[in-house]
Amino acid sequence: MPRWAGGIVLSLLQCPYRMADWKQITARIRRARTGKDPAGQLSNLYQKTRDAMVAFELAKFFETAGQSGEEESRTVQPIVVPSSAAPKKKVVEADDEDDSAASLNPPEMKPAAKAKSKTPAPSGSKNTRRASASEVDVHEAQPNAAGDRSLIRALGLKFGKIVIDPGHGGHDTGTIGPHRLLEKELVLEVSRRLGKMLETRLGAEVVYTRKDDTFIPLETRTAIANQEQADLFVSIHANASDDPDARGVETYYLNFTSSRDALEVAARENAVSEKSIHELQDLVKKIALKEKIEESREFASDVQRALHSGLAAKSPGIRDRGVRKAPFIVLIGANMPSILAEISFVSNPGDEHRLRTPEYRQRIAESLYRGVSKYAGGLSGVKVASKLSKNEGQ
Repeated sequence: MPRWAGGIVLSLLQCPYRMADWKQITARIRRARTGKDPAGQLSNLYQKTRDAMVAFELAKFFETAGQSGEEESRTVQPIVVPSSAAPKKKVVEADDEDDSAASLNPPEMKPAAKAKSKTPAPSGSKNTRRASASEVDVHEAQPNAAGDRSLIRALGLKFGKIVIDPGHGGHDTGTIGPHRLLEKELVLEVSRRLGKMLETRLGAEVVYTRKDDTFIPLETRTAIANQEQADLFVSIHANASDDPDARGVETYYLNFTSSRDALEVAARENAVSEKSIHELQDLVKKIALKEKIEESREFASDVQRALHSGLAAKSPGIRDRGVRKAPFIVLIGANMPSILAEISFVSNPGDEHRLRTPEYRQRIAESLYRGVSKYAGGLSGVKVASKLSKNEGQ
């Protein structure tokens, strides 16, 4: 290999991007082209190494630039923009839709808005739980069934988030039907169906106290609703009776009662409570919150009417057992209107058979949805938290 060619290769390997080396390369190539070295050797060299061919083209470029008197510095200098017109940098998180890591906006353009992350915010986030004002269906709150307006209605408070509580779970099976239908499995599926409709049709944000076969203490279920800053709380259960012919649906709200039947249901549902006797006085104070009682009763009435009418249309023998009040632990301490719905008697053999079918479970969920929607429609508005089409799931 000629000495001049070796020098070019050495320059490429050692400092391929420094200006001084490019000048050396240019000078050596110029000597080769004027005949001091055979042109054939130069051609053979470039055929043997692609890097040398690139160097030749770049050398010609820098030679031309040098002849025009515009000598470049060793590194590219950044363009300095006055601070008043400096472009703002947009940083895109790793989970954003934008493929680039960062981009600059021209000074004359407004900075682009940050891309919305595909990853949902944590369910407990206080800053993200509400939709924007443009997504709120606003209207005047209607009086309740008694013709009154509670403080919730007078203040124009909106509904946006609901906590759905599938009863029981884990080692707490709830009622077991004559043919081994488990209440905990039934109410979990109905809850999922209801939640999907509330999200897709009403646009509500839905939180579940459990999504699988997990035991959640009664007190924790209410705490979840309060922590999530929910606007409504619905606990879904299935009933039981020593009388195998007992049928029907009933909906409860929290209050004191002397009804033997209501206290019996409450005792059964409260069996797994961790409360102690010394906490009785505090529990009594929480039950007696007037505003919550009034709205919970109205909520329970709307759900009960929808639940009974929806099921009776296909099963005329379903009894309307009405709206009842009882001291359920799972409802005590909730900061929002809260109810407990007994969707059918698992202890009734005929109803147990119906409850096994997807069609009947869907009908129950549809009926519960209509009740929640009816109650929400009486308030001042619904804050649409979901971007899904309200027509989906219909």
